[in-house]
Amino acid sequence: MFIISLNYIKAIGEIEAHIDAHNDFLNKYYADRKFLMSGRKNPRTGGIIIAQIAALQSEYSLLTRDVEESILPVVRELGISLVPYSPLARGLFNNINEVQQLEESDFRKSLPRYQEAYLENNKSLAKELNELAASKGITGSQLALAWVLAQGDDIIPIPGTKRVKYLEQNIEAVSVTFTETEKNQIEEIIKKYPNTGPRYSEGSMKLVNN
Repeated sequence: MFIISLNYIKAIGEIEAHIDAHNDFLNKYYADRKFLMSGRKNPRTGGIIIAQIAALQSEYSLLTRDVEESILPVVRELGISLVPYSPLARGLFNNINEVQQLEESDFRKSLPRYQEAYLENNKSLAKELNELAASKGITGSQLALAWVLAQGDDIIPIPGTKRVKYLEQNIEAVSVTFTETEKNQIEEIIKKYPNTGPRYSEGSMKLVNN
């Protein structure tokens, strides 16, 4: 017998209209013990509580904090873990100064935060956060990941990488801690450079619930 440890449904577009059928499917497989847990990606707040959900996946980083307003309080009330994707702000702290060197096929070149309208703001933001990270003996990306991890034991980020070197750095970020002063410094830097731009283009944002 096969067992799926964690099954996700990505809730965008017309999938939301068929959530009842998905819940029936989940309940059947829970009963048959073929799923240990279930999760949802990018749901609306009201969609979280319909089924037995163990994890919710949504973008969450230093620059994308929408979930703090409505999603995070609900999942915590229900005992659901938050699984942030893109916790490194899509590599902004490593790549913002080398955006012209990214391959044309690189998805990030289409993101507003890498575009001219927001580029200088984000270069300055990344520079100051990288300087703060360097003062702690870590990289800017490690600081960004450690910040997400510091938001709670119920938060399990999933940073992506193609290189072993960055995988090892991500693992090391688990042991990074912040003083209250450092936490305040991070927040002050973010406030200093508010013009970071939206996560996606206007058209792409219509496909994302959170």
